[in-house]
Amino acid sequence: MTLAWYAAYGSNTDEARFRRYLRACTGDAEPRASRPHRIDRPLYFAGTVSRTWGEGGVAFVGAAREPTPATLARLWLLPVSVIAEVGAQENGLPLARAALDVDAGDHVAFAGRWYDSWFACGVLDGHPIVTLGAAIDHEPRSSPGPAYTRVVAAGLRATHGLSREEVARYLAPRTNLPFTTLMEWQVGGAG
Repeated sequence: MTLAWYAAYGSNTDEARFRRYLRACTGDAEPRASRPHRIDRPLYFAGTVSRTWGEGGVAFVGAAREPTPATLARLWLLPVSVIAEVGAQENGLPLARAALDVDAGDHVAFAGRWYDSWFACGVLDGHPIVTLGAAIDHEPRSSPGPAYTRVVAAGLRATHGLSREEVARYLAPRTNLPFTTLMEWQVGGAG
């Protein structure tokens, strides 16, 4: 069994949310480890509505590398086959369409889908780190809605031990939302 680190950077930083995907996977989908990490792909939000989150954008990372890793992520150590199945689910595809080649580096695995590409993000403890993103940045960029923001913020606080203020400072320039709105939404404000 080949293991890799899946670098989650949006709602999948939240354990309860991520386990919804894991429960749908075939085989052993229990994470071997989880830890905070930073990846060198730019975080942005795009889209206007999703089936799960309603109005607002969702998180993506772009293909272009950044000189200093600045995107906060949660690494999940999982079998490569499970990570591939998470990718299929993120794209609304059946598990039979799961695809991930950890030896290929950056590659398109889900052509025509929002999260079409796997990106290599280094190696940790002898295991490759991969994340799911978009080969071409989605436009227009759009701010996330309150429900999605709450889940992302909860995941960042739990993973990185951040305060609500630190999460709001991190998300504000990436979401184009005011600091005060991000603070309010983290405690359940309707927005």
